[in-house]
Amino acid sequence: MAKSDEEFRHALSGRKLPPLTLDHQWHQLVVSIGAEKKIHTLSAEQTELLKQQAGAANELKKLKKLKKRLMDEIVTLAETGCDGTDKKAEKKLDEHKALIEECNRKIDECEDLLISLPGELDEVNRKLMLKTMEISYDLLKKNGQEIETLTEWIDSTREELKEKLVRRQEMQGTSQNIYTYMHNVFGPEVVDIFDLQNFKPVIKEQEEKKS
Repeated sequence: MAKSDEEFRHALSGRKLPPLTLDHQWHQLVVSIGAEKKIHTLSAEQTELLKQQAGAANELKKLKKLKKRLMDEIVTLAETGCDGTDKKAEKKLDEHKALIEECNRKIDECEDLLISLPGELDEVNRKLMLKTMEISYDLLKKNGQEIETLTEWIDSTREELKEKLVRRQEMQGTSQNIYTYMHNVFGPEVVDIFDLQNFKPVIKEQEEKKS
C-alpha cells in the first residue's frame, strides 16, 4: 500500500531544505526515478519564484542606490535654490522629490515581495519534496518486489541447475560404463556399429592405461 502524504509530511516535519531546483543531486535523483514530467510544473514554479526573488533583490539594490544619489543631489539643489531665485534649481528639486517618492513606492513593492516570496518558495519546495519522496518510495517498493521475485527465481534456478548437473554427471557415468562393458564383452568391431563416438575417448584412455 502506498504511503500517504501525511506520512511523508510527518517524515519531513522540521526539515528545512534549500530550494530543490538548485540542488544538483536532487536533479540527478529526479532523472534516476524518471520523474521529470511528473514534477515539471512544480519545478518550473519554483524556478520562476527564484527568478522573481533574485530580480526583486537586484531591483531593490538599484533603487536604494538611485535614491541615495537623488538625495545627495537634492542637498546640492536645495543649497543652490534656497533663496528662491533659481527657478531651474527649484524645478529640478521638485522633480527629484517626485523621483524619490517613486523610488520609495517601488522599494516598498520590492521589500513586500521579498517578504512574501520565501513563504511561497517554502511551500513549493515542500510540495516538491513530498512528490519526490512519493515517486521514489513507489519505485523503491516496486523494485524491491521485483528484486525479491528475481532472487527467488535465481535461487530456484540455481538449485535446479545443480540437480541437472548432478543428473548429467550420473548419466554420463552410466553411459560410459555401458559403453565400456559393451566394448569389453562384444569387442570394438561390434560396438562400432553404434553411434557412440562421445564415449570412445574414455575407452581409449582405459586401454592406454592397461598397456
